[in-house]
Amino acid sequence: MDFAEGVVSGTDTLEEIINSTLNYHAEMYGIELKERLLNLKLKELVRKTSEKYASKVVVLIDEYDKPILDRI
Repeated sequence: MDFAEGVVSGTDTLEEIINSTLNYHAEMYGIELKERLLNLKLKELVRKTSEKYASKVVVLIDEYDKPILDRI
């Protein structure tokens, strides 16, 4: 997940970015997500990816502090 692109102007924008990123990765791995809440959607993506590939999953988050810095 990469937060480097664009300026995060508020929580709504941040939620849209996270939701879009999760949906993109789910589509990329051929996984259907049913959860609506972001924290549950992330857990579902990790769990289903792990099950599909019978492997552990590593989540890398790049520029995690950028949304905070955009708001300061």
